[in-house]
Amino acid sequence: MPFKPFHFLAPRCAQFIRTEAFAPDLAGVQLRQSQWTYAAFLEAEINLTDQLTLTLGGRMVGFELELKARPHPRLRLDASVGYLDTRYNDGQFLAPGDPAATDPRGIALGENAFPFAPKWTASFSPTVTLVQFDKGGIDLSADVTYVSQQYFDPFNDRQAFGPLGKGQSGYALVNASLRYDAGNFSASIWAKNLFDKSYNAYGLNIESFGFDFFTPGAPRTYGVEATVRF
Repeated sequence: MPFKPFHFLAPRCAQFIRTEAFAPDLAGVQLRQSQWTYAAFLEAEINLTDQLTLTLGGRMVGFELELKARPHPRLRLDASVGYLDTRYNDGQFLAPGDPAATDPRGIALGENAFPFAPKWTASFSPTVTLVQFDKGGIDLSADVTYVSQQYFDPFNDRQAFGPLGKGQSGYALVNASLRYDAGNFSASIWAKNLFDKSYNAYGLNIESFGFDFFTPGAPRTYGVEATVRF
């Protein structure tokens, strides 16, 4: 019977550093009102819970870099990139007796990545003001996000024989919106997952029943919103 991995994953971070810097230019390009923010973090302790409370040791090292810039009065840029390296400590095992186990203590977790922890994430969000009024305007915005490969359980590729063992490969999503703002009234037309990218947001090993379980990510969606402020 495959091990049901966890109900929650709760990392606790130490040695967290966060700094902000304001830069008048970058590589010779004027970025008026630009702002850099970066963060670095080390060490983590995670808790896995099933019917019994289990504590597994591991480490988490990474950084995050954010940029907010306005190179033109009608152009705003937001960008970020993050790196996260997670690893379980050696000498830890789960699921004794599992068919995939080569050790009587179970499947070794040492050096496996934490579940739902992609190594790279990135985003880029430009906003262009197409028309500007005294008390508002019309903005066109886009949002591109990238997530690298991630696994859905602590076993990574050491237990599942089917697609779950490969995790979710890296993917990018694109959102867009057109917003009209005029004082007390605003309206927008938006689209999420504009190119209808197929990906899985969650996975569970139930191969004892002959298949894996996946929850697909949201498909392409469209919408209209309006707001009146009193």
